[in-house]
Amino acid sequence: MGQLHLNGGNGTITQNNGTPGAAGDYTVATITYGVSASALDGVLQYRPNAMSANPAPVKIHLELGGGPNFGLAAPAGSTRFHGTTLGQYAGAVASNIYGYCTSSGSSVASKKQPVKIQITFFANSMLTFAPKISLQTAFGATKLTCPGKVNAHVSGHIEAQITPAGDTQGGGSVAETPFLHTCRTPTIEFAVERIAFQVLKPGHILRATMYVHISQEGEHQPGQCMVGTKGTITATYDDTLTVGNSLRNDQLKIGPWATPCNAHNHLITNSISSITAYASGSTYTVVGISCVAEGTGYSPRNCGV
Repeated sequence: MGQLHLNGGNGTITQNNGTPGAAGDYTVATITYGVSASALDGVLQYRPNAMSANPAPVKIHLELGGGPNFGLAAPAGSTRFHGTTLGQYAGAVASNIYGYCTSSGSSVASKKQPVKIQITFFANSMLTFAPKISLQTAFGATKLTCPGKVNAHVSGHIEAQITPAGDTQGGGSVAETPFLHTCRTPTIEFAVERIAFQVLKPGHILRATMYVHISQEGEHQPGQCMVGTKGTITATYDDTLTVGNSLRNDQLKIGPWATPCNAHNHLITNSISSITAYASGSTYTVVGISCVAEGTGYSPRNCGV
């Protein structure tokens, strides 16, 4: 039994229009959703249009599978589900829901698929914000040794996964090493809370959005990148093109952050530099995203097929 989830995008899930069964049992007409409603735990906001002309949104919990009392055949390519409302709407009590859905917009309704993510990256020169440092000279004057906004090498590593049991695990680190040796090196370590996984082209273009929080930090400007800060890191695997540095068209976006974290906001791609990856002065990211299939183990080719 998997759980229904939506991978970003916007659209409307349309279900069969059933009639009320036992007290409190309904099949609703539509679920409308946006990217902010994407939920790996299967909890979505919806408007039960069949129940009220102008209802307030309520939460529901859906799981894949026909469930009890599911009497209608689902169309080819659709996904059966059952679930319950979580809370009240227009004075009604919590209800059971039975139906099927196909997705529109850019989302996909699916089970939580086991996924492994491994990422390494190095950017030769990107702007960062290091703590400002000043020194007093022998003559009493103040000499600024680190101006605060500087060019730096950006490097790090990320490992995360959705396990076969549906759990999310993982973490990573980012370090910004300024060219000026008198500047300190802003560094964070982060934990992955959940992963939104999208198959943009089965087996070839895959995207993982990791929702993270900073677990450790060091050498930041005051009030920046504090422990507990939440943000997103988005990684794209794309083997359809070989680009400037002779690697795949992989991309890594670090940030945005929910609260101030000015040192770690970067988009690292393999098109930034034409210097061959791993050579001196090169910029690169290697995004590994793979899905499991019986008998073949983990591979990008197993994703979305």
